[in-house]
Amino acid sequence: MPPLRPGLINLPTTPEAAQLAQKLLYEDYLSHHCFFNDLGFHNHLPHHLVVAYDMGASPGLFQSIYEELAPTLRPLGPEGEDITQENWTSRLGERK
Repeated sequence: MPPLRPGLINLPTTPEAAQLAQKLLYEDYLSHHCFFNDLGFHNHLPHHLVVAYDMGASPGLFQSIYEELAPTLRPLGPEGEDITQENWTSRLGERK
């Protein structure tokens, strides 16, 4: 996973905070669907974590953000058929 890049504000942070931010971003990527409901509203957890990182948040704040938002998110479903060059048109419009 590439290191986090500084944002526009880029307040000082610690290596521990940066490491936890990356860990939680990756955990979100592996665990949660990009939409959190059937209306197509997207998962804002990565946004919250990246903004907190740029504002110099502590590891405890990253953990609190994750613990508060993660339960509201839709888990990833089971792995399905791979989307390929041959079948992609038949998969258009699926909400999986």
